[in-house]
Amino acid sequence: MNIEKRKIQKTGKATYIVSLPKPWIVKNGIHSGDSISISEEKDKSLKLSLSDIKEDFKEEIINNTDYKTKIEILRKFTTYYLNGANKITINFNNKITSEERNSIKSSIRKFIGLEIIEESPNKLVIQDFFSSDYLSIKKSIKRAFNISKLVIKESKKIINNPKLGVENINIWEEETDRLYFLVRRQLNFAIHNSIMLNKLKLTLSECQDYLILISKIEKITDAFQKICINVLKSKKINKKNSNTINNFFDEILNYYTDAMKSIFEKDTNIANNIINIISKKSPTLVDLDEIALITEHNVYFILFYTHRSFTLVNDIAEIGLDLE
Repeated sequence: MNIEKRKIQKTGKATYIVSLPKPWIVKNGIHSGDSISISEEKDKSLKLSLSDIKEDFKEEIINNTDYKTKIEILRKFTTYYLNGANKITINFNNKITSEERNSIKSSIRKFIGLEIIEESPNKLVIQDFFSSDYLSIKKSIKRAFNISKLVIKESKKIINNPKLGVENINIWEEETDRLYFLVRRQLNFAIHNSIMLNKLKLTLSECQDYLILISKIEKITDAFQKICINVLKSKKINKKNSNTINNFFDEILNYYTDAMKSIFEKDTNIANNIINIISKKSPTLVDLDEIALITEHNVYFILFYTHRSFTLVNDIAEIGLDLE
């Protein structure tokens, strides 16, 4: 980072001015008469925000001939989405099958705010109709958290009655994925764009914490989906193991709720308490191995992902320690 020093000048009896670097003015397309926002940070520095400057409309193109597989195309699409592209065109040639093409369309549905505006055998045009003006990062994260709690509660029911199936789990996991990608996209854009940062009313530090947080929520939801899949694959779980797993789930749910509370209430005491409890009470992989020795292969994976969830909740509580 280049740091320039500029002298403050006094004009009139009560006005102080400082000139702005010309390269920054030109880069951001600022003209005489434009407005900027100035806010004081906690470290007493001043932040300039381009709140009144129009955002650029970003368009990107993906040619399927540049990639070997459908997965690689979707990875590139995800990158453009997370980097704030407003319009993405995917060009196809005859080598792609209709099944692969339909699979790509289906995968695109997980991205909130995107609509297919043009479709032909050789092209898909997807546009973002979502505006950051209508997004609350905190509300989106809380919604993802509440959905993940539903997944944990449903998992308890499935442990006791595998006949229930995982249909609801799959729907909720997909919704969490959609929120995960949306929040990541907006936060990633905000970190690199002062306009978005100002609209979301966040600091850079909060953006980084929330990026980690939404990732942990998504991973917890994913872990419990895998738990339920392994429940369906296993034979009937004996009562002792079933009770042990149910107790673990109850503990995770309670600690998870408190860890999130520590973040949104900025209470480091709650965060410290959760970390201390998990370090003493959560099962180690050695404990799980001992349980798994007297059970079957799929139950081991249930216990493995249970352990992973304890670790993820601990990570969330550690985020609560960093917030002021």
